[in-house]
Amino acid sequence: MQIRIILWLYISLILIELCIGISSPLQPFTTYKHTVELQANVAQLWWTVNDIEQEITFELHVNTVGWIGLGISPAGGMQGADIAVAWVDTSGKVHIQDRFAFDKIKPILDNTTQDWFALRGQEQNGWTGIQFKRYFDTCDPMDVPIKSGTNILIFAYGLVDLDLCQSNVDITYHDNRRGSRILPLRSYVDQPAEDTLLGLETIDLRFNNTTVYPEETGYAVTSDTGSKYFMIKIHYDNPRQVSNLQDSSGIRFYLANDLRKYDLGYVLFGTLSRPTSLAIPPKAEQFIVDSYCPPEATRNFPSSGINIVSALPHTHLQGISMV
Repeated sequence: MQIRIILWLYISLILIELCIGISSPLQPFTTYKHTVELQANVAQLWWTVNDIEQEITFELHVNTVGWIGLGISPAGGMQGADIAVAWVDTSGKVHIQDRFAFDKIKPILDNTTQDWFALRGQEQNGWTGIQFKRYFDTCDPMDVPIKSGTNILIFAYGLVDLDLCQSNVDITYHDNRRGSRILPLRSYVDQPAEDTLLGLETIDLRFNNTTVYPEETGYAVTSDTGSKYFMIKIHYDNPRQVSNLQDSSGIRFYLANDLRKYDLGYVLFGTLSRPTSLAIPPKAEQFIVDSYCPPEATRNFPSSGINIVSALPHTHLQGISMV
């Protein structure tokens, strides 16, 4: 059987933005620079960044007549999130609360300063829309700064408003009425009309964390040895000891009725990347490394040869590029 060898490549991607729809039947209070649908037919967010005043004006519309919440999360969950909870009462008055979540529990009222400010609100046709603002950085330990680059937004909503006349009434568990979205709030680029090219951005992406097999190939997982369980072994190399890294490595299996035409395999060859094994002279502009495959590694190759479909040249910290 012919063998194909999996390769890992460095590629460049061209990002093309597509259009998005607006689900809210309510008209926003003003014209905003950016908008995004947080959840189809459920939640729509508008915002405008004011770099001079160092603040962002938001408007959130949610398909509910209860309270609505929007938060800035440090990691995408409740823990450590800075959250605004707002609603429009029966008299049309807008209320907003500044809350903080210490853990995956109900966020408490911020007992330092109120840093989410309600501007206007409306409630019509089963939808609630509230306009509010917040400074980029409030210097409040119970707030999360809205930084340059990527921000993680979380949102949730309830089915009823809070009644401030009753001291024992508070927001209830949102159940599955929640979501999250990663957005560069201060540098967002709106998506244009469909089939419109927004722009080109070249990204050097190491695809050694995601490998998609060629359609006609598969990697054999056999039980000829009687094995019932398989274990994933992952190697981490962090020589600079960078902290706060997250890993989501794994393998996705697909079950098909027919075997793939070709089996995949891999060959590992070269020299160790440690300084004693791969000693590159100082200031060398190029350096050739010779590697050989012994007969023990190639004796099972078919007489017709093999097809190499990908490769991962890798030097760890000993080199900066390979050909």
